[in-house]
Amino acid sequence: PYRTLHTEITKNAVALFLAEMLGNSIYEEEQNLQLFEFLEASLQWLDTHSDIANFHIYFLLRLTKYLGFYPDTNNMEASSFDLLEGEFTDTRSLNPMLAGNNLSYFKSFLGINFDGIDSIRMNKKNRQELLNSLVLYFELHLQGFRKPRSLAVLNEVFS
Repeated sequence: PYRTLHTEITKNAVALFLAEMLGNSIYEEEQNLQLFEFLEASLQWLDTHSDIANFHIYFLLRLTKYLGFYPDTNNMEASSFDLLEGEFTDTRSLNPMLAGNNLSYFKSFLGINFDGIDSIRMNKKNRQELLNSLVLYFELHLQGFRKPRSLAVLNEVFS
């Protein structure tokens, strides 16, 4: 049983946003025990912790592992991340790219666990930009994915 997800506005907004993202992302009709265990552990972590400003970003990045398009972490020293190709690159492209501060923050989320997310200090603008880039990453890799309407609400909650 959850204790704070339904009573704390911030956690509730995060949970609703993630529920919409999951509803737009998962189309499997067969059970996936690993994905279920990840979701259950993630929601329990959210329910029991207070520093959650980066939770949804880390959650979405980890979710890509279960959906089959986790970023290729080879060549992480490259100057940008190609959102369409899902890889780090130094090659210029017309594809949507992450670079600069957003690339640095993106790299920070790779290879950490939930307990490390509070060590990543981001301002509101960077958090929103990175979240929008992650939503675009989902759009580029999942056929029929719809941008969640709750994204605007979530951005308001964290502003």
